[in-house]
Amino acid sequence: MLAAFMLLLSVSTNIARGPFQGYVPDLVAEPQVGMASGMVGLMQVVGNVTGFLLVSLSVRLDVMPLSLVAVALVELVTMASVVLKVGRGMPPRPRRGKSWSTIARETWATDILRERSYVWLLVSRLLFLLAGSLLVNFVLIYLSRAFGMSKDEANSMVVAVLIAVVSASVLAILPASRLSDRVGRKPLILAACAGGAVGAGIIALTASIPVAILGAALFGAANGSFLAVDWALMTDIIPRASAGRYMGMSNVATGSAGPLSLAIGGIVLDVVTRAGHEALSPRVVFILAVVFFATAAITMRPVIEPRRGGQPVPEAAA
Repeated sequence: MLAAFMLLLSVSTNIARGPFQGYVPDLVAEPQVGMASGMVGLMQVVGNVTGFLLVSLSVRLDVMPLSLVAVALVELVTMASVVLKVGRGMPPRPRRGKSWSTIARETWATDILRERSYVWLLVSRLLFLLAGSLLVNFVLIYLSRAFGMSKDEANSMVVAVLIAVVSASVLAILPASRLSDRVGRKPLILAACAGGAVGAGIIALTASIPVAILGAALFGAANGSFLAVDWALMTDIIPRASAGRYMGMSNVATGSAGPLSLAIGGIVLDVVTRAGHEALSPRVVFILAVVFFATAAITMRPVIEPRRGGQPVPEAAA
């Protein structure tokens, strides 16, 4: 029964994410895209952190149903706010007699591969989010194995780590979105990749909890900057008439990052532990995150950022 409702929740939220993200180019004028994307990133950070804090609180109070009820309330409030307060956006594209099955197949048509900048941005997004998911999903194991903390000690310390990550993310999001309007989106994303790599490297190598929290804050600032600017750049390069399709496809990268990080990180943990280095295993996972951050920066290179007036930057200059 639990698995059935988890599946239902996953299907419903992933159906909603594409239209949610497609609303940004629908409802916001071009000069406001940077700020709007910053707000999208801010709400995403707040939502993720609220979920982690609810789970931590439920574990400490031994009332796990509390977090599940909270999810239900959030879904209900979200639905009501959209239905009652959000406009319809741009009109839908005409069906022209096509069946719904034909339209569904067109979503995955190969014409999307012609949008090279979009495809490379999608790859970069997946790698960046994959690196961040490695840090978030394995922080408890990191505190337990690398620093020998008990379960209760690790859970308490996770709250401090999350506060550092969230505070830095929130402080970085809006300034990054405004700065991207002046210097461009791509330089900010590259800076976020560099900041994430440095933060993950500090966490992986340090023997001090305060220094690890400093690295977590640096990762948080990089993550917030990326979330703010990435949406803005995607809004700049996608065809606005098909914003829902392209934003929905980008959710494949968002949704895949978590499961992939668990699979890859779990294999690395197992291999290193079987080699007799259990305390070292989460540090190796975080070094892998550094590699993914660096690869995310490399895959940003083919992305051509349009000029603010809608004219593309010449490929050689980009």
